[in-house]
Amino acid sequence: MEKISPQNVETVVFAAIDRLKEVLPPNAQLDRSRAALLLGDGTSLDSMALVNLLVLIEEEMQNSLGVEIVLAGAEGESIDPAALATVGTLIDAICAQLNG
Repeated sequence: MEKISPQNVETVVFAAIDRLKEVLPPNAQLDRSRAALLLGDGTSLDSMALVNLLVLIEEEMQNSLGVEIVLAGAEGESIDPAALATVGTLIDAICAQLNG
């Protein structure tokens, strides 16, 4: 498989954030920023919104790049929780998973 650039992954993640914003209330919006918090104090997302974001990223990866990736699967198939600190750490973890 051809390497996927970090810029392409970032574009896909930001597209998924845009889709998530359509269904979240105004007080629970996620910024299109690598520094936006996903877990911990200061995040605007609850656990369901985070799972929805991961599923939307999976869909966007398939639709935009033709790449199948599992971020919110069964234990052992999901992304490392440490990668969920910020949007940037998530993007970096996806790049590492894709480009191994």
